[in-house]
Amino acid sequence: MQFVQALRERIRNGEVNCSVRLWQRPLVRVGGRYSLPPGEIVVTSLLEMCLADVTPVLARRSGFAGVVELLKIAKHGRGGRVLLVAFRYVKPRSRRLLKFVLILGLTLAFSAALGRRWALVFLGLLALAAVIIHAWWLPRHGVNGWTGEPKEKYYALRGWKYPPTA
Repeated sequence: MQFVQALRERIRNGEVNCSVRLWQRPLVRVGGRYSLPPGEIVVTSLLEMCLADVTPVLARRSGFAGVVELLKIAKHGRGGRVLLVAFRYVKPRSRRLLKFVLILGLTLAFSAALGRRWALVFLGLLALAAVIIHAWWLPRHGVNGWTGEPKEKYYALRGWKYPPTA
């Protein structure tokens, strides 16, 4: 799935999380991962709709100023079907790998300095903290502990400013 250059950074920031496409047949699948360097997008839903359902509000959600601008970009080939593709941006795997390496390094440091028992205690405390936060605290505050959605609530809990939806 390709995006115009102007939308790519807004997709990475979470401002744009859907796209209207005029295709002959769906060219993406729900759960599919599509490259958007440095990370990728994951398609969360695919909905067929009528052309009349493409409103100015939906155009702005898709990152465009209006319906006409959206339809100029959205049509691919003869494009007889109107599809709304919802997605989320996933950070690069290298960043997730860095977190793993950092925890591994801390565990090895604990093991070298204090012994294996304290390294295991450190890992146990990390696991306990993760379970408490993701399985109990986040759901109590209306946020899915696995996906962090809805993003607006998650960002508010972290004290971050959520990107405006235009």
